[in-house]
Amino acid sequence: MVRAGMLLLLVCSYSHAQAPLQPLQPTQGPGGSEYPYEEIVFIDSAQTAGGYWICKPANPGPDSAAVVVFLHGFGCFNPMIYGQWIRHLARKGHVVLMPRYQDELWEPHRSDFTDTAAHAIQKALRYLEEQGEFKLKLDKPVFIGHSYGGVLAANLAIKYAELGIPKPAALMLCQPGTNFFPGGRLPDYRGLPDDLNLLILLSQNDQLVSRRFGKKVYRCASNVSKRDMLLMREDHRGRPPLAAGHRACHATDPAFDNGIRTFSARYALFHIPTDAADFYGFWKLGDALIDCTLRGVHCETAFGGTPSQLYLGTWSDGKPVKPFKRLVTSDW
Repeated sequence: MVRAGMLLLLVCSYSHAQAPLQPLQPTQGPGGSEYPYEEIVFIDSAQTAGGYWICKPANPGPDSAAVVVFLHGFGCFNPMIYGQWIRHLARKGHVVLMPRYQDELWEPHRSDFTDTAAHAIQKALRYLEEQGEFKLKLDKPVFIGHSYGGVLAANLAIKYAELGIPKPAALMLCQPGTNFFPGGRLPDYRGLPDDLNLLILLSQNDQLVSRRFGKKVYRCASNVSKRDMLLMREDHRGRPPLAAGHRACHATDPAFDNGIRTFSARYALFHIPTDAADFYGFWKLGDALIDCTLRGVHCETAFGGTPSQLYLGTWSDGKPVKPFKRLVTSDW
């Protein structure tokens, strides 16, 4: 019996050792590690709600930079949680503004999140303009939001004029939703600008907010000329497995740590790898959406259900990682 158990352990250990590995970050193209800027400068002015974090490219400093507004999820007011993605965006040449819309988990009230985020964006832009280090390109800002932040990004795209912030040219909503908390959501989202570029990413194993809000925004945005909704699916072929959960876009970087330890911060530190979901998923699609919006390139990777859009890399044994599924209204 002991001998049989040892044999089973050896077989399992061998099988694990032979399991294919996830793909590494590509060197070129959207999501790739080819960076025009070697360093970043990180500014923490977010001790309370209404404050902001800024990450900007450096070495060399840019002459001008487009603006990416990054809206964190509920309880994720530690930029460490998304740090590697933020660093990636800044080293690509964008200035990243991350408004803090929460003091604590339950303060301020959820109905105030959108206004608080807008005030933080205003303050961050004023700071950058006063510094005058480089020209801010404010004609086509891109808003990226995760979870509750995805809801706020959609809100800001509708209410930008009354809130006094630049009009978003593109939205990337990553696992957007509010779980069973209705506070902060608008009655409907038919007011999204016609010329918006809209990309919604959902996850197969999202147990926190499901897919309802993302589908609602997609339906309401029937007037939007460029829109797509993709589903990330789990793939356990190799290691680490592609989990496709609610926190798939977390990519921790200790250099951004502000010391706050909510459940989300602790979970991201110990349970969420930076992997193919990032390199070939969120980072690739975010880069492609920005490039398409600003320069009219890589649109075939951002939209259209093309092979380059749906591709999530290749396992080390040559088998493709299970690709995104493009969702259309007939899927629900």
